[in-house]
Amino acid sequence: MRTLNQNKRIFIISALVFAGIPLLLCLFNMMMIEPTSFYHRDVLFRLLPYVTFIFSPFIFFYSINHPKKGLTEVMLPASILEKYINMMIFCMIIAPMSAIVLYGAMDSLIALIFPKYFNGYVITEFKTLFTDWRNLLYLNLYMQIIFFFNLLFSRHKILKTIGAYMIIGIAIIVFMVIGVTIAARNGLFVSGLEVISVNHRGMFEFNRNDNLLEVFFQLNQIFITILIPIGLMISSYFILKNKRY
Repeated sequence: MRTLNQNKRIFIISALVFAGIPLLLCLFNMMMIEPTSFYHRDVLFRLLPYVTFIFSPFIFFYSINHPKKGLTEVMLPASILEKYINMMIFCMIIAPMSAIVLYGAMDSLIALIFPKYFNGYVITEFKTLFTDWRNLLYLNLYMQIIFFFNLLFSRHKILKTIGAYMIIGIAIIVFMVIGVTIAARNGLFVSGLEVISVNHRGMFEFNRNDNLLEVFFQLNQIFITILIPIGLMISSYFILKNKRY
């Protein structure tokens, strides 16, 4: 409740955006005299909670470690673990679910009152939002990266995060290209990348006839989507714990 009250202005603006987009679409439809495609409304319905999920650390906890504004957080009668859990719950559950409820409720209300302009209810697609577990793992990775850099940097967070993300991304790509090139020159891979089928497997599913490239990509998925987020979460906690003002 304190987090909500402290970010009341931001939360109200976000709520107006989430609830206002279907209203703007409806007004546009009335001017164009044709219904908005259910597909386009569904794309927005899926996009908004994901954007909120990823960028919520910047949206709601931007000043958490500010040299002056962050002092109020230090003086709260709560443990570091409690503060950390509060931030995680707010970013991973409250913020994205608020986007889903507000957008879905307004869309349903308009579809109920003006079925001529809104065909169907996007809220019926709610159950399919969380079926792609790979997508959810990558979303969690992106959010944990922003969560980590939001605590690591005190000033110019967005620019520094973009710069750090680009440098890390380039380093990973270069490392992978060099590793694959060296392995290929030494004949460690069977010919052709068409043998790679890891995207159709479970995260920990390995086959005896896997070639080295398939094993590499499978291990790479585990490292990127599971180990790195866990490492970032632990690192974020210790950064918050050891922060000095």
